[in-house]
Amino acid sequence: MPMRAYLRYLVLSLLGFMAITVAFTAFIDPYGWAGAPRVTGLNAMKPEAMRQVWPVKARQVVRAAPRTIVVGNSRVAYGFDPLSPAWPEHMRPVYNYGVEGGRLQDLAPHVRKAMELESVQAVFIGLDFYDFLQGDPRLEQFFNAQNGDAKPYLERVAQILFSNEAVRDSIRTIQRQGDAQPLSLTQQGYGLPGRFDRVWSDFGHYEQFRRIERGTFRQILNLDVSLPDPEDSNALHVLRRMIATAKANDVAVTLFTHPTHAEMFHGLQVAGYAADFVDWKRMILAEAAAQDIPFYDFAHVDADSIEPLPGPGDRETRMRGYWDAGHYKPVTGDRIVRAMTGPTPSRARIGPADLDAIAAANQAALAAYLDANPDSERRLREVMLSAGTIGDS
Repeated sequence: MPMRAYLRYLVLSLLGFMAITVAFTAFIDPYGWAGAPRVTGLNAMKPEAMRQVWPVKARQVVRAAPRTIVVGNSRVAYGFDPLSPAWPEHMRPVYNYGVEGGRLQDLAPHVRKAMELESVQAVFIGLDFYDFLQGDPRLEQFFNAQNGDAKPYLERVAQILFSNEAVRDSIRTIQRQGDAQPLSLTQQGYGLPGRFDRVWSDFGHYEQFRRIERGTFRQILNLDVSLPDPEDSNALHVLRRMIATAKANDVAVTLFTHPTHAEMFHGLQVAGYAADFVDWKRMILAEAAAQDIPFYDFAHVDADSIEPLPGPGDRETRMRGYWDAGHYKPVTGDRIVRAMTGPTPSRARIGPADLDAIAAANQAALAAYLDANPDSERRLREVMLSAGTIGDS
């Protein structure tokens, strides 16, 4: 065969292979990026979606054209169902812009862009104490590595449609449609909590609590981090820019803190961050008052957060409100939604004058919980002793 004809054949073959690859990955759409039809038993579940969650959510939110966006880390991602009837009709459709491991600093540029969509009328921002800790450059390096989103757009598209990884994930998507505990990402951004179900069925809630506590305290016990003054807070400056973008686009902003199991509050106390936690709330309250926006506080010890923790090896008992010490279930998310959007004022909406009384009540409730659960101290100290440095598995 003449060289010229051979080269043309080679080029056409490569182009044909690329076309087939793109057609296959776009049709299976393993990450939900292309918005292809979801066919039950073929590609309805998206178990590989979290591999490309940042570009996928940035594209999904545009297609969803939501009236309401709820923003945060994995607590939001797995705790708020956008299709729940708890959301008032006038606030639907709702998009869940929660990203596992996503700090406020990482989410902000994406959410600010989403707030410029004409359809968006309201945004609910879930705030996390750990996002406001700073001072150790290793923490920034850790999150930059975890949430790195610096790849150019075209490179992202190529990775999603052309790459060997995309083909592999498309095949895996087909193979995993029958998973008993599906991990998926819905078209409204909600992450089906298959990974929590798997850990629960294999080890039980006790192990789930141990894992999340170990990961959390690995960060704050092995790094030189603290809560800065408000004017030195990087996260607070990021929040202010988000609020400014919302106001410029006539988007109503609501701030809220996350419910947390009493075990996690105990961990903050043991780690020496109890006072910082109250000061963090004071910082947010002052900002909300200055910006004239509502703030709802769900981060306290109450009847829901003292739900009994099943013992080690118990793989039968299912907790009602929590997956682990830091992640709550959609039933708890629905309670938050109703408190923030209901027709009657909620006690969770607080002002600066309420904080000291709330902090004292929280401390008393935690003490009562520890009296009723004496094993908590021993278990938590074992968890902290086992916590390695960032990067350990």
